[in-house]
Amino acid sequence: MKKFFQSRAARLLAEFLVVSIGVYAAFSLKDYREAEGEARQLRHSYDLLIEEVGSIGFGMDMQLKNFERDYYEPFMQAMKAGEKPLPKMYYSWYAGLETGEWQEVIRQSEGEALDNGLVESVRYYRQNLGAVVKFADLLTQNCIDQLGPELVKGPDAFYDGDAHLREQYAWYPFYLDRLRQAMTDLVTHAQRLEHLLEAMKKGKDTDDYRLD
Repeated sequence: MKKFFQSRAARLLAEFLVVSIGVYAAFSLKDYREAEGEARQLRHSYDLLIEEVGSIGFGMDMQLKNFERDYYEPFMQAMKAGEKPLPKMYYSWYAGLETGEWQEVIRQSEGEALDNGLVESVRYYRQNLGAVVKFADLLTQNCIDQLGPELVKGPDAFYDGDAHLREQYAWYPFYLDRLRQAMTDLVTHAQRLEHLLEAMKKGKDTDDYRLD
C-alpha cells in the first residue's frame, strides 16, 4: 500500500511539473512574441523617422541654397553695395513637413531617449521646423499684401533719396534673414537627428550626436 501511494504521488508530481513547465513555456513564448513585436514596431518607427528627417534635411538644404541664390544674396549684397535692389515676391510651400512617429519611439526607448539626448534633439528639430514655416508664411503674406502693387513703380517706391530702404519695407530684409537662419538651423538639426536615430537603431554609441 505504501508503494502504491508513493507511486501515485510520483505520478502526480510528474504531471504537476509537466503542467507547470507547459504553462511557463506558454507565458515565456507569449512574452517573447510581445517583445519581438514591440522591437519590430520600434525598428519600423526608426525607419520611418530616419526617412522623414533625412528627406526634410536633404530637401531643406536644396531649398536653402536656392533661397540664398535667388533671394537672400542678391538683395543683401546689393544693399551693402549702396544699390537699390528691388524686393522679390516670395511664395511659401512649407506645409505638412512632418509626419509623426516621435511619441512611439520616445515611449519605447524610455530612459534611453533622455540619456542620449533624443528628446532634446527632437525638440530643437521641431522648433526649427516650426520657425521655417512661420517665417516663410510671414514673408509670403507681407509680399502679397505690400509688394505686389508697388513693384511696378520701381526702386524709388522702396528707397528714399539716400538709397535707404523705407521703414515700411524693413520687414523684407528682416524676414529674409530670419528665414535663412531658420532653414540653416533646420538642416543642421535634421542631419544630427538623422545620425542619432541611425545610431540608436543599431545600438551604437550616440555621444557624437548629443547637443552641446
